[in-house]
Amino acid sequence: MNKMTLTLTVALMALVSTSVHAEHKGFVISSDDGNYTMKLGGRLQARFTYDAIDGFDPNGKEYDKSAFNIPRARLKLAGHLFDKKVTYYFQTDFGKGKAGLKDFFTDYIVHNKWLRIRAGQWKRPFSRQQLTSSAKQEMVDRAITDKAFFAGRDIGIELHNHYIKSPEFEYALGIFNGNGIQKDNFADRLNPAMVVRLGYNYGGIKGYSEADFEGGPFRFAVATSALINFDLDGNDENDTALMSELDFMMKIRGVTTSGA
Repeated sequence: MNKMTLTLTVALMALVSTSVHAEHKGFVISSDDGNYTMKLGGRLQARFTYDAIDGFDPNGKEYDKSAFNIPRARLKLAGHLFDKKVTYYFQTDFGKGKAGLKDFFTDYIVHNKWLRIRAGQWKRPFSRQQLTSSAKQEMVDRAITDKAFFAGRDIGIELHNHYIKSPEFEYALGIFNGNGIQKDNFADRLNPAMVVRLGYNYGGIKGYSEADFEGGPFRFAVATSALINFDLDGNDENDTALMSELDFMMKIRGVTTSGA
């Protein structure tokens, strides 16, 4: 009982010294000294699809199909803890009729411009389209070729310079489990994978946002990624696999194009 009382007291004391306000992308709870913040946000993608297919099934019914669905229903929390140098990001998805953890990681900012240390689960820094959030795509989903790059989320540790914000020179170097995202977020073995990404961004381009809402003169982003999986099939025989890609994005006065 004493333990519960102490916990409740500490929680109430923490709430007394906080403030809440709204920003463009969500609600923000912060301590008076600014060392603790939490931004609450989310997004919903609802869709109606109609598939028109020629012919009839064996029962004489048309193959045409139609349905409402929710591909994405995301909830995210982000902010910093103890100090503005320690940031965190949490995102879960309730779309497609199930709940699952998408991202949960923390960054320690060693140097605001050049070095951050990240640990947790997030997208491996491989393939521009995969790294681009679904909220910042021009189409309703990624290209069917995206899966060919074997990108996606994984658990690991990474050195980077906040490449997702498109600094002039961007880099990332990470070591991951190599198993990809797991349904239970618990990998039973390590099949180590190393990923490195290097890029250059010109003209202040937002390289991980497909549309050009800002407009302006010619800008471009180019980057290359390499992924080395030291045990591709997980059978301890060290079947090493190397994958690499080169991607780009160009924008000018509301028009954008990208590829890999």
